[in-house]
Amino acid sequence: VFPPSGGGVGAGGAGGRGEVEQLRHEMLVQRREYQRRIDDLELDKRQLEAERDRLAASTKQLQQALDSAQSARTKDTQDRTDVVRATEALRSENARLRKELSAALDTRLAHLRQPAVSVEQYRALLA
Repeated sequence: VFPPSGGGVGAGGAGGRGEVEQLRHEMLVQRREYQRRIDDLELDKRQLEAERDRLAASTKQLQQALDSAQSARTKDTQDRTDVVRATEALRSENARLRKELSAALDTRLAHLRQPAVSVEQYRALLA
């Protein structure tokens, strides 16, 4: 098929070379644009990975703080339980000692209320 303007094969070939150069130029521009997009995406990827690493470190610190707080709470609860038990034991011991002291005082008072010498013995001594 020949071009209608009579330029022959040479004229058609020159037009083809211009189109090829234009396509090459467009492909080069497109390639540069794709490379720029790839570079941007790689930068975004690196930034996201850095953010992920920061978040992972922060999460680890928060988990450690939570574990520490839970451990302290458990220890505090155990300490409170120990204090309650110790308080109950002290109250029980205090009640037992009060009973013993009361019984000892009652016994002592009973001895003090009884005269060492009966009235008859005292009269006999005076006579």
